[in-house]
Amino acid sequence: MVGHLGHRPLSGLSGFPAFFFHFSASLAETENAHLLEAGVSFDYRPPMVGSVENFGSFAGTRMLPDIRRTGPGAGWEVAHHHEELEFNLIVAGRGAYFLEDNNYELKPGSLVWILPHQRHRLMRGPGLDMWVGSLTSEHYTPEILALAAAHPLKALSAEDAIALDRLYVHLSQDADRPDVYAVGLQYAVRSTIHIARTSAGPPPPVRHPAVTQALSLLRREDEIANLSALASMCGVSTKYLGDLLVAQTGRGFVEWRNIARLERFQDIYPTSEDLLTAALAAGFGSYTQFHRVFQDVVGTTPGDWARKRDDTSRLALPLMSQSADQMRPGSQRLIWPSLADCSFAASDRWLAATIGNGLLENPESLTEGEPIPTDLESFEELRDLQPALVEELCTANPADAGRIREIFAHHDLFGAYRQRLAIFGADVGDLSSLATISLAVLSMEANHLLMPMPTDALRLRMAIRRAAAGIGSAAERREIAGGLVAQSMILSMASVGARGSGVVVNSARIADTVHEFAMRRFGIDLRQTPFHGPRSPLSAATAAGEWLASPRMALSNS
Repeated sequence: MVGHLGHRPLSGLSGFPAFFFHFSASLAETENAHLLEAGVSFDYRPPMVGSVENFGSFAGTRMLPDIRRTGPGAGWEVAHHHEELEFNLIVAGRGAYFLEDNNYELKPGSLVWILPHQRHRLMRGPGLDMWVGSLTSEHYTPEILALAAAHPLKALSAEDAIALDRLYVHLSQDADRPDVYAVGLQYAVRSTIHIARTSAGPPPPVRHPAVTQALSLLRREDEIANLSALASMCGVSTKYLGDLLVAQTGRGFVEWRNIARLERFQDIYPTSEDLLTAALAAGFGSYTQFHRVFQDVVGTTPGDWARKRDDTSRLALPLMSQSADQMRPGSQRLIWPSLADCSFAASDRWLAATIGNGLLENPESLTEGEPIPTDLESFEELRDLQPALVEELCTANPADAGRIREIFAHHDLFGAYRQRLAIFGADVGDLSSLATISLAVLSMEANHLLMPMPTDALRLRMAIRRAAAGIGSAAERREIAGGLVAQSMILSMASVGARGSGVVVNSARIADTVHEFAMRRFGIDLRQTPFHGPRSPLSAATAAGEWLASPRMALSNS
């Protein structure tokens, strides 16, 4: 396993689509790039005969804690084992690994874990280029060993594989500074483990045009009687379309038609407040049929859902839009971007009512107004709300619930808010101040705006105080404050992550998500009427007063 430190350029990851290669914010635009390496298939498994070499018994070949590159022609091709935990990242070429009684084909993006004392043998194909990491017991935990045992091979997304390749290259250049290298090695190992757990894997295949057209027609047309009629509209045979739908979406015609009808139902119901009327208008043939489909897809009865819903409730239905289904980031290390449209019932309800009370109307008549007290002295008093807020996120994102709980177990939303956003003048004792930050962040992300100037923030706060919806108990005010803080913080982190990725389209997705969220939740087009900036109706208002929080609040939150 003796190798060498590589000096290959960052874009040297052969075998990945060229549009993933980027440096800083620059993206290569090449599409439909093909694998550069010739594929070599290993369909046979030669027996591991003879003695198994234990590397630990040879002082000169004992594996040290490091990450190194082995190029074509390097390395051992004998069955062996060692006491260190090993991982390999394939960056080019092909090969095969034989681990105990299993074999795995290697290709660019493969991340392989080899347990301590696990017998293994590498078979190299042409041009195999890989990173080898070896870790002593001080660098891993039982949880990491369990992860390696459960997932010995992971196919990484191109973005994640390239990120690790760059990280390892950077680390290799610090080998002359043992103190720097040791710290870098710890980070590289943790990042590798994080990516191994969260990588999205290779991108999904592109859908057949007939599938895209079929799903679009089902959403728009409520009188498509059967698969044959739909296939005729798409210009393909009935059997071909049926097979395509199941193969590429995992659902058949009847399931997608029912999902489309449920989408229409939830748009119709708020105006009718009658389950039967809305169900028939959505295309269901009877209430019995609607009730059965609703319970099968949603998991509860229509009546139970109607009793518990509020004005912001939406059914968690499978996505029919091709763009939505395929808009999967190459890397899923950051969960924040997927939560950019996070919604918290209490704060959303209050903001929607406040905006609906004419928040942006008659700006010339605005006055300073009175604060909306929360009866809170510090952001720390909101910490016990975090578990309930996390559960709201999990309910809205059931597929990611486990990961959401794990991430937030390590995050203090309110402490982070105090450090990141309270410096802009947010006053935890005044609900209008927290709402100003929340609406300003929404405007910023939907329009790629800068943080509002103090005069812009003051105008927005004046408008909020004038239009503020009524609030009942202190507990309700506290719950609203918690939702405002959580939403602002999560959206801020999503934006930071998107910009930090260096991929322009990630920031564009955040902007589109926020724009659609505001339209859906608050009925406002932030690109036409932002809450701050020169295009905001509030820019005509005269700003009178002070924006920054009182000295008492500034001191209590420092």
